[in-house]
Amino acid sequence: MHLKRIFWTIFNSLVFSFIFVGVGALCVFYYYGSGLPNYQDLKNYKPAVVTRLYASDGRLFAEYATQKRIYVPISAIPQKVINAFISAEDKTFYTHFGLDLPGIARAAFSNLSHIGQSKRPVGASTITQQVAKNFLLSEISNSVSIERKIKEAILAIRIENAYSKDYILELYLNEIYLGSGSYGVAAAALHYFDKSLEELTTAEIAFLAALPKAPSRYNPEKNSGRAIGRRNYVVTRLYEDGHITKEEALEAIHAPIELKKQADHDVVQADFFAEEVRRELLHKFGEHVLYKEGLVVRTTLDPVLQNFARSALRTGLINYDKRHGYRRVVAHLPLSLQKGQHERQKDLWLQALKGVIKPSGGESWHLAIVLDVQKDQSVLGLDEGTIGTIKLEDLKWARKYISENAMGPLITHPSQVLKVGDVILVTQKDGGSEKGRYSLCQIPEASGALVVMDPHTGHVLAT
Repeated sequence: MHLKRIFWTIFNSLVFSFIFVGVGALCVFYYYGSGLPNYQDLKNYKPAVVTRLYASDGRLFAEYATQKRIYVPISAIPQKVINAFISAEDKTFYTHFGLDLPGIARAAFSNLSHIGQSKRPVGASTITQQVAKNFLLSEISNSVSIERKIKEAILAIRIENAYSKDYILELYLNEIYLGSGSYGVAAAALHYFDKSLEELTTAEIAFLAALPKAPSRYNPEKNSGRAIGRRNYVVTRLYEDGHITKEEALEAIHAPIELKKQADHDVVQADFFAEEVRRELLHKFGEHVLYKEGLVVRTTLDPVLQNFARSALRTGLINYDKRHGYRRVVAHLPLSLQKGQHERQKDLWLQALKGVIKPSGGESWHLAIVLDVQKDQSVLGLDEGTIGTIKLEDLKWARKYISENAMGPLITHPSQVLKVGDVILVTQKDGGSEKGRYSLCQIPEASGALVVMDPHTGHVLAT
Protein backbone atom coordinates (compact mmCIF):
# COMPACT_ATOMS: atom_id res chain seq x y z
CA MET A 1 0.00 0.00 0.00
CA HIS A 2 2.83 2.32 0.87
CA LEU A 3 4.53 1.80 -2.53
CA LYS A 4 1.21 2.20 -4.29
CA ARG A 5 0.60 5.49 -2.54
CA ILE A 6 4.10 6.73 -3.53
CA PHE A 7 3.48 5.68 -7.14
CA TRP A 8 0.20 7.58 -7.36
CA THR A 9 1.72 10.59 -5.68
CA ILE A 10 4.53 10.71 -8.24
CA PHE A 11 2.11 10.03 -11.09
CA ASN A 12 -0.27 12.79 -10.01
CA SER A 13 2.63 15.18 -9.55
CA LEU A 14 3.87 14.48 -13.08
CA VAL A 15 0.41 14.86 -14.57
CA PHE A 16 -0.10 18.10 -12.67
CA SER A 17 3.32 19.32 -13.82
CA PHE A 18 2.56 18.50 -17.45
CA ILE A 19 -0.79 20.26 -17.21
CA PHE A 20 0.81 23.25 -15.52
CA VAL A 21 3.56 23.47 -18.16
CA GLY A 22 1.04 22.99 -20.96
CA VAL A 23 -1.29 25.68 -19.66
CA GLY A 24 1.70 27.96 -19.12
CA ALA A 25 2.91 27.37 -22.68
CA LEU A 26 -0.58 28.09 -24.03
CA CYS A 27 -0.72 31.31 -22.04
CA VAL A 28 2.70 32.35 -23.32
CA PHE A 29 1.75 31.54 -26.92
CA TYR A 30 -1.54 33.40 -26.56
CA TYR A 31 0.11 36.43 -24.93
CA TYR A 32 2.94 36.79 -27.42
CA GLY A 33 1.09 35.34 -30.39
CA SER A 34 -1.65 37.94 -30.48
CA GLY A 35 -0.79 41.00 -32.52
CA LEU A 36 2.08 39.39 -34.41
CA PRO A 37 2.66 40.37 -38.07
CA ASN A 38 0.62 38.46 -40.62
CA TYR A 39 2.75 35.57 -41.92
CA GLN A 40 0.42 35.32 -44.93
CA ASP A 41 2.19 38.40 -46.31
CA LEU A 42 5.10 36.12 -47.26
CA LYS A 43 2.91 34.66 -50.00
CA ASN A 44 3.20 37.94 -51.91
CA TYR A 45 6.90 38.48 -51.22
CA LYS A 46 8.36 40.93 -53.71
CA PRO A 47 11.89 41.92 -52.70
CA ALA A 48 13.65 45.11 -53.65
CA VAL A 49 15.90 44.32 -56.62
CA VAL A 50 18.53 46.27 -58.51
CA THR A 51 17.82 48.68 -61.39
CA ARG A 52 20.60 48.23 -63.95
CA LEU A 53 21.83 50.51 -66.73
CA TYR A 54 23.40 48.87 -69.78
CA ALA A 55 25.48 50.42 -72.54
CA SER A 56 24.69 49.89 -76.23
CA ASP A 57 27.00 46.85 -76.35
CA GLY A 58 25.29 45.21 -73.36
CA ARG A 59 27.89 46.08 -70.73
CA LEU A 60 26.61 47.03 -67.28
CA PHE A 61 27.75 50.47 -66.12
CA ALA A 62 25.49 51.51 -63.23
CA GLU A 63 23.18 50.03 -60.59
CA TYR A 64 20.62 51.64 -58.29
CA ALA A 65 18.93 49.93 -55.34
CA THR A 66 18.15 50.21 -51.66
CA GLN A 67 19.39 46.61 -51.34
CA LYS A 68 21.71 45.02 -53.87
CA ARG A 69 19.85 41.82 -54.72
CA ILE A 70 19.33 39.44 -57.64
CA TYR A 71 16.26 37.28 -57.02
CA VAL A 72 16.71 33.62 -57.96
CA PRO A 73 13.92 31.00 -57.61
CA ILE A 74 14.80 27.88 -55.64
CA SER A 75 14.64 25.76 -58.81
CA ALA A 76 17.55 27.79 -60.26
CA ILE A 77 19.77 27.60 -57.17
CA PRO A 78 22.32 24.76 -57.48
CA GLN A 79 21.92 21.93 -54.96
CA LYS A 80 25.51 22.39 -53.79
CA VAL A 81 24.66 25.94 -52.67
CA ILE A 82 21.54 24.73 -50.85
CA ASN A 83 23.53 21.96 -49.13
CA ALA A 84 26.17 24.41 -47.88
CA PHE A 85 23.69 26.80 -46.26
CA ILE A 86 21.69 23.98 -44.67
CA SER A 87 24.85 22.34 -43.28
CA ALA A 88 26.09 25.66 -41.92
CA GLU A 89 22.84 27.11 -40.59
CA ASP A 90 20.23 24.39 -40.02
CA LYS A 91 21.19 20.74 -40.51
CA THR A 92 17.70 19.44 -39.68
CA PHE A 93 15.84 22.00 -41.79
CA TYR A 94 13.91 19.45 -43.87
CA THR A 95 12.83 17.40 -40.82
CA HIS A 96 11.94 19.87 -38.03
CA PHE A 97 8.62 21.71 -37.61
CA GLY A 98 10.15 25.17 -37.43
CA LEU A 99 12.07 24.74 -34.17
CA ASP A 100 15.16 22.65 -33.44
CA LEU A 101 14.35 21.36 -29.93
CA PRO A 102 17.68 19.55 -29.35
CA GLY A 103 19.51 22.67 -30.54
CA ILE A 104 17.45 24.84 -28.17
CA ALA A 105 18.33 22.52 -25.29
CA ARG A 106 22.05 22.68 -26.12
CA ALA A 107 21.92 26.48 -26.40
CA ALA A 108 20.05 26.77 -23.10
CA PHE A 109 22.63 24.59 -21.33
CA SER A 110 25.49 26.61 -22.83
CA ASN A 111 23.91 29.93 -21.82
CA LEU A 112 23.26 28.70 -18.27
CA SER A 113 26.91 27.68 -17.95
CA HIS A 114 27.98 31.19 -19.02
CA ILE A 115 25.80 33.10 -16.54
CA GLY A 116 27.75 35.97 -15.04
CA GLN A 117 30.16 36.12 -17.96
CA SER A 118 30.18 38.86 -20.58
CA LYS A 119 29.43 36.47 -23.43
CA ARG A 120 26.65 36.97 -25.95
CA PRO A 121 23.93 34.32 -25.51
CA VAL A 122 24.19 31.37 -27.90
CA GLY A 123 21.24 30.99 -30.26
CA ALA A 124 19.66 27.98 -31.93
CA SER A 125 17.64 29.68 -34.65
CA THR A 126 16.47 27.57 -37.55
CA ILE A 127 16.30 28.91 -41.08
CA THR A 128 12.54 29.31 -40.60
CA GLN A 129 13.10 31.40 -37.48
CA GLN A 130 15.57 33.56 -39.40
CA VAL A 131 12.94 34.08 -42.10
CA ALA A 132 10.46 35.12 -39.41
CA LYS A 133 13.01 37.53 -37.90
CA ASN A 134 14.17 39.10 -41.18
CA PHE A 135 10.77 39.40 -42.84
CA LEU A 136 8.27 39.90 -40.04
CA LEU A 137 10.25 41.11 -37.01
CA SER A 138 12.74 43.40 -38.69
CA GLU A 139 12.08 46.23 -36.21
CA ILE A 140 13.41 44.13 -33.31
CA SER A 141 15.68 41.78 -35.26
CA ASN A 142 18.87 43.14 -33.69
CA SER A 143 17.68 42.94 -30.09
CA VAL A 144 18.65 39.97 -27.90
CA SER A 145 15.63 39.11 -25.75
CA ILE A 146 13.45 36.19 -24.71
CA GLU A 147 10.42 38.04 -26.07
CA ARG A 148 11.91 38.18 -29.57
CA LYS A 149 12.84 34.50 -29.44
CA ILE A 150 9.32 33.51 -28.39
CA LYS A 151 7.79 35.58 -31.18
CA GLU A 152 10.24 34.04 -33.66
CA ALA A 153 9.27 30.55 -32.50
CA ILE A 154 5.53 31.21 -32.82
CA LEU A 155 5.89 32.71 -36.29
CA ALA A 156 8.24 29.90 -37.38
CA ILE A 157 5.63 27.27 -36.49
CA ARG A 158 2.93 29.22 -38.34
CA ILE A 159 5.18 29.66 -41.40
CA GLU A 160 6.01 25.95 -41.48
CA ASN A 161 2.31 25.11 -41.46
CA ALA A 162 1.55 27.55 -44.28
CA TYR A 163 4.42 27.11 -46.76
CA SER A 164 6.58 24.39 -48.23
CA LYS A 165 10.17 23.89 -47.11
CA ASP A 166 11.44 24.85 -50.57
CA TYR A 167 9.56 28.14 -50.53
CA ILE A 168 10.87 29.00 -47.06
CA LEU A 169 14.41 28.24 -48.24
CA GLU A 170 13.88 30.37 -51.35
CA LEU A 171 12.86 33.31 -49.18
CA TYR A 172 15.89 32.81 -46.95
CA LEU A 173 18.51 32.48 -49.71
CA ASN A 174 17.26 35.60 -51.48
CA GLU A 175 16.82 37.78 -48.39
CA ILE A 176 19.85 36.94 -46.23
CA TYR A 177 22.45 39.70 -45.86
CA LEU A 178 25.94 38.50 -46.83
CA GLY A 179 28.01 41.63 -46.32
CA SER A 180 29.35 44.46 -48.50
CA GLY A 181 25.84 45.58 -49.41
CA SER A 182 24.92 42.20 -50.96
CA TYR A 183 21.57 40.59 -50.23
CA GLY A 184 20.94 37.01 -51.32
CA VAL A 185 23.32 34.37 -52.63
CA ALA A 186 23.30 35.46 -56.29
CA ALA A 187 24.31 39.07 -55.56
CA ALA A 188 26.99 37.88 -53.12
CA ALA A 189 28.46 35.47 -55.70
CA LEU A 190 28.82 38.32 -58.19
CA HIS A 191 30.21 40.74 -55.62
CA TYR A 192 32.84 38.49 -54.08
CA PHE A 193 33.81 36.29 -57.05
CA ASP A 194 32.26 37.84 -60.19
CA LYS A 195 30.60 34.48 -60.88
CA SER A 196 27.13 33.02 -61.27
CA LEU A 197 25.99 30.46 -58.69
CA GLU A 198 26.67 27.59 -61.12
CA GLU A 199 30.32 28.64 -61.53
CA LEU A 200 31.22 28.68 -57.84
CA THR A 201 33.71 26.18 -56.42
CA THR A 202 33.11 24.24 -53.22
CA ALA A 203 35.46 26.57 -51.32
CA GLU A 204 33.66 29.66 -52.63
CA ILE A 205 30.23 28.25 -51.77
CA ALA A 206 31.42 27.38 -48.27
CA PHE A 207 32.69 30.93 -47.81
CA LEU A 208 29.30 32.40 -48.76
CA ALA A 209 27.56 29.98 -46.39
CA ALA A 210 29.91 31.13 -43.63
CA LEU A 211 28.78 34.75 -43.87
CA PRO A 212 25.20 34.81 -42.43
CA LYS A 213 26.50 34.31 -38.88
CA ALA A 214 28.47 37.61 -38.95
CA PRO A 215 29.27 39.13 -42.38
CA SER A 216 31.59 41.86 -41.10
CA ARG A 217 33.41 39.53 -38.68
CA TYR A 218 34.21 37.10 -41.50
CA ASN A 219 35.11 39.69 -44.14
CA PRO A 220 38.30 38.24 -45.70
CA GLU A 221 39.69 41.69 -46.51
CA LYS A 222 39.64 42.67 -42.83
CA ASN A 223 39.74 39.32 -40.99
CA SER A 224 41.35 36.77 -43.28
CA GLY A 225 42.09 34.25 -40.53
CA ARG A 226 38.54 34.28 -39.16
CA ALA A 227 37.07 34.04 -42.67
CA ILE A 228 39.17 31.00 -43.55
CA GLY A 229 38.41 29.36 -40.20
CA ARG A 230 34.66 29.78 -40.57
CA ARG A 231 34.83 28.72 -44.26
CA ASN A 232 36.69 25.55 -43.27
CA TYR A 233 34.08 24.84 -40.58
CA VAL A 234 31.39 24.86 -43.28
CA VAL A 235 33.51 22.59 -45.50
CA THR A 236 33.86 20.14 -42.59
CA ARG A 237 30.11 20.18 -42.03
CA LEU A 238 29.52 19.48 -45.73
CA TYR A 239 31.85 16.48 -45.52
CA GLU A 240 30.30 15.16 -42.31
CA ASP A 241 26.81 15.49 -43.81
CA GLY A 242 27.91 13.46 -46.85
CA HIS A 243 27.58 16.22 -49.45
CA ILE A 244 31.23 16.21 -50.57
CA THR A 245 34.04 13.65 -50.65
CA LYS A 246 37.14 13.74 -48.46
CA GLU A 247 39.25 14.81 -51.46
CA GLU A 248 36.88 17.68 -52.23
CA ALA A 249 36.93 18.75 -48.58
CA LEU A 250 40.74 18.78 -48.40
CA GLU A 251 40.98 20.71 -51.66
CA ALA A 252 38.48 23.32 -50.42
CA ILE A 253 40.17 23.66 -47.01
CA HIS A 254 43.57 24.34 -48.58
CA ALA A 255 42.20 26.79 -51.15
CA PRO A 256 42.83 30.51 -50.48
CA ILE A 257 39.93 32.96 -50.45
CA GLU A 258 40.55 34.86 -53.68
CA LEU A 259 38.12 37.71 -54.14
CA LYS A 260 37.63 38.76 -57.73
CA LYS A 261 36.15 42.06 -58.76
CA GLN A 262 34.65 42.80 -62.14
CA ALA A 263 37.33 42.73 -64.85
CA ASP A 264 38.67 46.15 -65.90
CA HIS A 265 37.74 45.58 -69.54
CA ASP A 266 34.12 45.09 -68.48
CA VAL A 267 33.97 48.34 -66.52
CA VAL A 268 32.59 51.45 -68.21
CA GLN A 269 33.15 54.74 -66.37
CA ALA A 270 30.26 57.00 -67.21
CA ASP A 271 29.15 58.61 -63.96
CA PHE A 272 27.66 61.77 -65.48
CA PHE A 273 25.79 59.83 -68.15
CA ALA A 274 24.43 57.45 -65.48
CA GLU A 275 23.34 60.32 -63.26
CA GLU A 276 21.38 61.94 -66.08
CA VAL A 277 19.62 58.63 -66.80
CA ARG A 278 18.89 58.19 -63.09
CA ARG A 279 17.26 61.64 -62.90
CA GLU A 280 15.10 60.90 -65.92
CA LEU A 281 14.00 57.54 -64.49
CA LEU A 282 13.25 59.14 -61.13
CA HIS A 283 11.12 61.82 -62.80
CA LYS A 284 9.28 59.32 -65.00
CA PHE A 285 8.71 56.37 -62.64
CA GLY A 286 9.29 57.64 -59.12
CA GLU A 287 11.68 56.63 -56.34
CA HIS A 288 10.00 53.32 -55.43
CA VAL A 289 10.17 51.91 -58.95
CA LEU A 290 13.73 53.14 -59.53
CA TYR A 291 15.25 51.72 -56.35
CA LYS A 292 13.08 48.65 -55.71
CA GLU A 293 11.44 47.38 -58.88
CA GLY A 294 14.56 46.27 -60.75
CA LEU A 295 14.30 48.16 -64.04
CA VAL A 296 16.48 46.99 -66.94
CA VAL A 297 17.51 50.07 -68.91
CA ARG A 298 19.20 49.94 -72.32
CA THR A 299 20.97 53.21 -73.11
CA THR A 300 22.71 54.78 -76.11
CA LEU A 301 26.09 54.92 -74.34
CA ASP A 302 28.96 53.74 -76.58
CA PRO A 303 31.73 52.39 -74.27
CA VAL A 304 34.46 52.80 -76.90
CA LEU A 305 33.58 56.45 -77.54
CA GLN A 306 33.11 56.98 -73.79
CA ASN A 307 36.67 55.83 -73.06
CA PHE A 308 38.06 57.98 -75.89
CA ALA A 309 36.09 61.01 -74.73
CA ARG A 310 37.07 60.56 -71.08
CA SER A 311 40.75 60.14 -71.97
CA ALA A 312 40.77 63.11 -74.36
CA LEU A 313 39.11 65.44 -71.85
CA ARG A 314 41.39 64.33 -69.02
CA THR A 315 44.54 64.76 -71.13
CA GLY A 316 43.40 68.16 -72.36
CA LEU A 317 42.71 69.45 -68.85
CA ILE A 318 46.05 68.17 -67.54
CA ASN A 319 48.02 69.74 -70.39
CA TYR A 320 46.15 73.05 -70.04
CA ASP A 321 46.86 73.08 -66.31
CA LYS A 322 50.57 72.38 -66.83
CA ARG A 323 50.88 75.42 -69.07
CA HIS A 324 50.07 77.57 -66.04
CA GLY A 325 52.80 76.17 -63.78
CA TYR A 326 53.10 74.05 -60.64
CA ARG A 327 51.12 75.17 -57.62
CA ARG A 328 52.18 73.05 -54.66
CA VAL A 329 53.27 69.65 -53.41
CA VAL A 330 50.74 67.35 -51.69
CA ALA A 331 52.53 67.54 -48.32
CA HIS A 332 55.95 67.85 -46.72
CA LEU A 333 57.33 65.29 -44.26
CA PRO A 334 60.29 66.47 -42.16
CA LEU A 335 62.21 63.17 -42.16
CA SER A 336 65.89 62.70 -41.29
CA LEU A 337 67.08 60.82 -44.38
CA GLN A 338 70.70 59.89 -44.97
CA LYS A 339 72.02 60.45 -48.47
CA GLY A 340 72.36 57.24 -50.48
CA GLN A 341 70.62 55.08 -47.81
CA HIS A 342 67.20 54.94 -49.46
CA GLU A 343 66.75 51.16 -49.32
CA ARG A 344 68.05 50.84 -45.75
CA GLN A 345 65.67 53.57 -44.57
CA LYS A 346 62.74 52.21 -46.54
CA ASP A 347 60.65 51.36 -43.45
CA LEU A 348 60.99 54.95 -42.24
CA TRP A 349 59.91 56.79 -45.38
CA LEU A 350 57.34 54.21 -46.50
CA GLN A 351 55.55 54.26 -43.15
CA ALA A 352 55.47 58.07 -43.24
CA LEU A 353 54.20 58.05 -46.82
CA LYS A 354 51.35 55.66 -45.95
CA GLY A 355 50.08 58.27 -43.50
CA VAL A 356 49.44 60.76 -46.31
CA ILE A 357 45.95 60.73 -47.84
CA LYS A 358 45.96 60.77 -51.62
CA PRO A 359 44.04 63.81 -52.94
CA SER A 360 40.72 63.25 -54.66
CA GLY A 361 41.25 63.10 -58.41
CA GLY A 362 44.69 61.50 -58.19
CA GLU A 363 43.51 57.91 -57.85
CA SER A 364 45.29 56.74 -61.03
CA TRP A 365 48.64 58.22 -59.95
CA HIS A 366 51.22 57.23 -57.32
CA LEU A 367 52.09 59.07 -54.15
CA ALA A 368 55.86 59.51 -53.83
CA ILE A 369 58.25 61.12 -51.37
CA VAL A 370 61.39 62.95 -52.51
CA LEU A 371 64.41 61.14 -51.01
CA ASP A 372 67.22 63.06 -52.70
CA VAL A 373 67.64 66.05 -55.03
CA GLN A 374 70.56 65.79 -57.43
CA LYS A 375 71.89 67.92 -60.27
CA ASP A 376 69.90 66.32 -63.07
CA GLN A 377 67.21 64.33 -61.25
CA SER A 378 65.25 63.76 -58.04
CA VAL A 379 65.15 60.34 -56.36
CA LEU A 380 61.71 59.16 -55.22
CA GLY A 381 60.27 56.59 -52.83
CA LEU A 382 56.96 55.26 -54.22
CA ASP A 383 53.89 54.27 -52.21
CA GLU A 384 54.36 50.72 -53.45
CA GLY A 385 57.80 50.55 -51.83
CA THR A 386 59.98 50.95 -54.93
CA ILE A 387 62.57 53.60 -55.84
CA GLY A 388 62.19 55.84 -58.90
CA THR A 389 63.47 59.08 -60.40
CA ILE A 390 62.20 62.26 -62.06
CA LYS A 391 64.62 63.71 -64.60
CA LEU A 392 65.22 67.45 -64.83
CA GLU A 393 63.71 67.55 -68.32
CA ASP A 394 60.44 66.21 -66.88
CA LEU A 395 60.34 69.05 -64.34
CA LYS A 396 60.82 71.95 -66.76
CA TRP A 397 57.08 72.54 -67.04
CA ALA A 398 56.78 72.95 -63.25
CA ARG A 399 57.60 76.66 -63.03
CA LYS A 400 56.06 78.24 -59.96
CA TYR A 401 52.44 79.28 -60.42
CA ILE A 402 52.02 82.98 -59.60
CA SER A 403 48.74 83.83 -61.27
CA GLU A 404 46.68 82.78 -64.26
CA ASN A 405 48.93 84.85 -66.50
CA ALA A 406 52.26 84.67 -64.68
CA MET A 407 54.79 81.99 -63.71
CA GLY A 408 58.16 81.85 -61.98
CA PRO A 409 61.61 81.56 -63.65
CA LEU A 410 62.62 78.74 -65.97
CA ILE A 411 63.62 75.48 -64.25
CA THR A 412 67.35 74.75 -64.43
CA HIS A 413 67.72 72.56 -61.34
CA PRO A 414 65.34 70.07 -59.61
CA SER A 415 65.73 71.95 -56.31
CA GLN A 416 63.69 74.82 -57.78
CA VAL A 417 60.68 72.48 -57.72
CA LEU A 418 61.26 69.80 -55.11
CA LYS A 419 62.86 69.40 -51.69
CA VAL A 420 63.73 66.29 -49.69
CA GLY A 421 60.59 65.22 -47.77
CA ASP A 422 58.12 66.62 -50.33
CA VAL A 423 55.19 64.32 -51.11
CA ILE A 424 54.06 64.52 -54.73
CA LEU A 425 51.88 62.78 -57.30
CA VAL A 426 53.69 60.96 -60.11
CA THR A 427 53.01 58.61 -63.00
CA GLN A 428 55.37 56.24 -64.74
CA LYS A 429 56.65 57.46 -68.08
CA ASP A 430 55.51 55.48 -71.09
CA GLY A 431 58.15 53.88 -73.34
CA GLY A 432 61.87 54.42 -73.13
CA SER A 433 64.58 52.08 -71.92
CA GLU A 434 64.90 53.53 -68.40
CA LYS A 435 62.90 51.67 -65.78
CA GLY A 436 61.61 53.51 -62.75
CA ARG A 437 61.38 56.87 -64.49
CA TYR A 438 58.41 59.01 -63.50
CA SER A 439 56.73 62.30 -64.39
CA LEU A 440 55.43 64.91 -61.96
CA CYS A 441 51.63 65.19 -61.92
CA GLN A 442 49.18 67.82 -60.74
CA ILE A 443 45.40 67.63 -60.33
CA PRO A 444 43.94 70.29 -62.65
CA GLU A 445 42.02 73.15 -61.11
CA ALA A 446 40.31 73.76 -64.43
CA SER A 447 37.18 71.72 -65.15
CA GLY A 448 35.57 70.78 -68.43
CA ALA A 449 32.79 68.82 -70.05
CA LEU A 450 32.28 66.93 -73.28
CA VAL A 451 29.20 65.49 -74.96
CA VAL A 452 29.34 63.18 -77.97
CA MET A 453 26.11 62.97 -79.99
CA ASP A 454 24.94 61.25 -83.12
CA PRO A 455 23.90 64.16 -85.41
CA HIS A 456 21.40 62.00 -87.28
CA THR A 457 19.46 60.62 -84.30
CA GLY A 458 20.31 63.02 -81.49
CA HIS A 459 21.42 60.07 -79.33
CA VAL A 460 23.98 60.90 -76.65
CA LEU A 461 26.86 58.45 -77.11
CA ALA A 462 29.34 59.66 -74.48
CA THR A 463 29.81 62.35 -71.85
